[in-house]
Amino acid sequence: EVVSSVEEAIEHINEYGSHHTDAVITEDEMVVKKFQREVESACVFVNASVRLSDGFSFGLGAEVGVNTNKGPLRGPVGIEGLMTAKWTLKGKGHIAADFSSGQDIYIHEKKCVTCGLQIRDN
Repeated sequence: EVVSSVEEAIEHINEYGSHHTDAVITEDEMVVKKFQREVESACVFVNASVRLSDGFSFGLGAEVGVNTNKGPLRGPVGIEGLMTAKWTLKGKGHIAADFSSGQDIYIHEKKCVTCGLQIRDN
């Protein structure tokens, strides 16, 4: 879909998208931050191929399933069961072949979606 603004793109994605993986190509850092913050998809990529969206890319190993829903859950649910993950990727034109060929390697960091600070596991 071709749109005239980042706001229109975000609105279109949130209304009609799959909520699985969406991407934008831009050099504008304000667009990067707004897109990553406001798109309601599980995976939000900037300047990178959506083909990078899989369990291996994220350091999770092989996928056993994919869920794009935010809920509802079944059975007993703790606090972690109420939270969803949002995966963001900021690339420089990266494609899946860059990684499968060994040209590039994955670096995984947990970051706060709100403030961008790195989260360290204890």
